[in-house]
Amino acid sequence: SLLFAERGYLVYVLDKDSTACEKFSEDINARKMENRITVFKGDISNRESVADVANHLKNNNVMINVLVNNASAFNGKGLDADEEDWKDILNTNIIGTVFVTKLILPLMQKEGGSIINMASISGIVAQPHYLLYSACKAAIINITRCLALDLSQYNIRVNSISPSTVWTEN
Repeated sequence: SLLFAERGYLVYVLDKDSTACEKFSEDINARKMENRITVFKGDISNRESVADVANHLKNNNVMINVLVNNASAFNGKGLDADEEDWKDILNTNIIGTVFVTKLILPLMQKEGGSIINMASISGIVAQPHYLLYSACKAAIINITRCLALDLSQYNIRVNSISPSTVWTEN
């Protein structure tokens, strides 16, 4: 996000972690880029939260050129995952990603642009105890293919990236 802002882009970030939002805002202020990056606290698994951000952007006549769907949840459960585990992970990793795209799409349709979905090597290869995560990332890969077909009429490219393991604090 900082690199995009340094190169002149306006950047909008949605994060559910209040501490991360505060730290990121401090970094932005320290680099004197507060007019380039706006941080929203919200959770993509909560449709109302995403709708609030999308409405704010729409009401401020913001056009989005690039959408990066990077939010993801992980647990290391395989067959041990219970129904609530599945619902929690699916709601963030799949449903949340699709609804962010759906709600931001009207801000992209006029100009076109690019959507980048963060998948994972786990969506391509089998790994022990990754049943839930791998299923979600495989779904993201195919969702990306479907969206690429559906959104090409708006001059919107849709691609996914499948990196290897990237451990984060959350």
